[in-house]
Amino acid sequence: QACDVSLLINGGFSPLKGFMKKADYESLVANMRLASGHLFGLPVVLDVADESLKGKKVLLTYAGTNLAVLEAEEVFKPDKVKEAKASYGTTSTEHPSVAELFSELGKFYLGGKVHGLAKGFDAVWGKGFQTPAQVRASLPKGKQVVAFQNRNPVHKAHFELLVHANKDVENSIILVHPTCGPTQPGDIDGATRIKTYEVLQQEPEYKKWAGENFLYSGSCC
Repeated sequence: QACDVSLLINGGFSPLKGFMKKADYESLVANMRLASGHLFGLPVVLDVADESLKGKKVLLTYAGTNLAVLEAEEVFKPDKVKEAKASYGTTSTEHPSVAELFSELGKFYLGGKVHGLAKGFDAVWGKGFQTPAQVRASLPKGKQVVAFQNRNPVHKAHFELLVHANKDVENSIILVHPTCGPTQPGDIDGATRIKTYEVLQQEPEYKKWAGENFLYSGSCC
């Protein structure tokens, strides 16, 4: 949830301005679009145990840092079975996200606007991560952008894919957007994933092939 708050207040979940209210949630579960019609993949919700926070302003904190203030505009009861089927294609608790949805998330969802108190992602992920606005500002003007988002340590096949994409799209740069966040058992942790990209940028062969056409965003989800 701290990851979600950081993304909300830094524009990572645009056009959302806060945790989804019932209209956005139900529209997304039904057809993968917000009530506004914007395409969106998964619910961004704040689960709570009861309805007691409705109408209040709630301070959201993480590891001793004040992240944001939430206006608790709505509290509603979700259809978790429908959500699981629409979001993950299954209602089986063998899927870890379905198991979390059914057994760990609260009975209600709280929706409303979030007002940021902490800038950037430092309070949640540490230093080195850029906001969407910072990434956009770093892109060179007059160039087409081929974006590559990867959640794994980079390997040779990835790099070959990027090199060929750069050649196939005229006057382009490659925006490499490694992501990290909560992991599943057995996954390589986020810090290690990011480290592989940092090391890659120092490899002589990488510099020879990529030149100035590869841009690393340093972003996180």
